Amino acid sequence: MKTLVISNMYPNKEFPTYGVFVRSTTESIEKYSKISKIVMNKKVSKLGKGLEYLVFYIRIIFFYLFDNSSLIYIHYPSHVAFLINKLSLIRKRKIITNVHGSDVVAKQGIEYKMRKHTEQLLQNSIKIVVPSSYFKNYLLTNYKGLSSSNIYCYPSGGVNSLIFNHKNLSKNEFIKHSSSITKNTYSYISRVDEGKGWDTYIRAISILKTDFPNIFQALHFKIIGSGSKSNSLNDLLNENGLTDEVEWINSLPQKDLAKEMKNSKFVIFPSELQESLGLVGLESMACGTPLITSGVAGISSYFVNEVNGIGFASGNASDLAKSIVISAEITDEEYDNMCTLAIETAEKYLDINVEKVLVDIIKR
Repeated sequence: MKTLVISNMYPNKEFPTYGVFVRSTTESIEKYSKISKIVMNKKVSKLGKGLEYLVFYIRIIFFYLFDNSSLIYIHYPSHVAFLINKLSLIRKRKIITNVHGSDVVAKQGIEYKMRKHTEQLLQNSIKIVVPSSYFKNYLLTNYKGLSSSNIYCYPSGGVNSLIFNHKNLSKNEFIKHSSSITKNTYSYISRVDEGKGWDTYIRAISILKTDFPNIFQALHFKIIGSGSKSNSLNDLLNENGLTDEVEWINSLPQKDLAKEMKNSKFVIFPSELQESLGLVGLESMACGTPLITSGVAGISSYFVNEVNGIGFASGNASDLAKSIVISAEITDEEYDNMCTLAIETAEKYLDINVEKVLVDIIKR
């Protein structure tokens, strides 16, 4: 069997995390099938991006019409749906379409404008792969002509178990480990973009500083990430007098992110977006660190309040501050139990455990 993979996102040396989940999925398929790839790497300039898309589309036309692959596996359908739908009038191909989030939920931009073409491609796909049960329900509710039996859940390559792990300790050993060290660091680890909740986190810290000074002084707050709203984040830190009291680190390689997760008492995951899965939350849990999270969208498929973390109302800084207070006051026994349950939650999403899921989907 030979599979043709099409994606407008794929990592390279310059941008190693750009579409890394697409590469993980492709590597899983490659263990079962021969692979051909038509993929795009990230370009900074508009000209470079435009030329990259031109070559991308030309290659799709050629390979779609003349390649002998028995299956085409498409990521991010919104960017190729119009072209694939036109080509399907000339030649019918077996297609599996993998959606990831913004490509099907967007309310503006190219993804929204191409929605009807995406819907048609999904209708014509032999199978549809989604990252979570939340998105399966979203597609069935918001897109016409789709069947539940045709939609399969696969968590985008899963959690990299070689990087995100609890130091290879047994659960009992980990409990002893977590109890023997002081972990008073609370870390926001995510992109600094619109809707990610970094502003809610900063406002919650400001509330703690004013209303719960003893707890504020006992904790260490971090922000790890960068993005389109980095300047706004810096301004908000200044406005709230937190520049010297919140440690802000730019984006880190995955190995360093894992270290930060392991050294945090809780990872703050305050996203207000329709996250497809929320892999950061699962990576944190795999490291044995529970979440304080809004639990929205795909995050709700694995987060359970007061079991593997503590929840708060999305976008509500006051409620987030209260959840941080609660987390700071739980007993060592309660915290250890939460860490253990976080590990158990993440286990079913580890790459070594989900790889077979994708192979089974393709073989069915």
